[in-house]
Amino acid sequence: MTWLEIVDTAVKIGLGAFIGGVSTYLLNKQAFGHAIKKEILLDKRQTLKDVSAKFESIHANVIMLSQEIVRKYDAYIREAQKHVENASVKSDTENKLPEEPDFYERRFDLEEKILLELYSLQGVLMLYGLKEMSAVIYEYTENITSISPRYHQGDSQTNVPDAHKMKKFYDLRIKFYEAANSYLRSASQ
Repeated sequence: MTWLEIVDTAVKIGLGAFIGGVSTYLLNKQAFGHAIKKEILLDKRQTLKDVSAKFESIHANVIMLSQEIVRKYDAYIREAQKHVENASVKSDTENKLPEEPDFYERRFDLEEKILLELYSLQGVLMLYGLKEMSAVIYEYTENITSISPRYHQGDSQTNVPDAHKMKKFYDLRIKFYEAANSYLRSASQ
């Protein structure tokens, strides 16, 4: 073998190894990039599932709270009507409406728990850059404060969730899931 044949064989082997190495590097880089994107998408989907489950729990608590408020308000109105009807018969000491401080304490505790959970959800959504869903959570929070006497002192009408306010909770729930579906569609493309 001559010197030229040795160099020719070495160049062919080296060039083949170089091309093989570059091809392997590029293919692995591409596969790794896809794996990373897939992992990020799976993580975001899992986060959305967790956030949705938490939101459903909060929504159930809001509905329960609203129904309890309406029941209590109806009972209070019935009791007040009885009180007015019987006012002429009973003495002044017997004419006082019953108070139920435990109800208000439970209500305020539940409201506080709901609001803290909503703020936590809003933070997670903002962390993932889900501004539209975060905005829905903000609206939901605002709707809760609109039925709370804590935020509207002296205005007894805000204490009772009417049909419009209750419908808004359901509308915001639908809007929340529409935003989630929109995000999932755009993220998987």
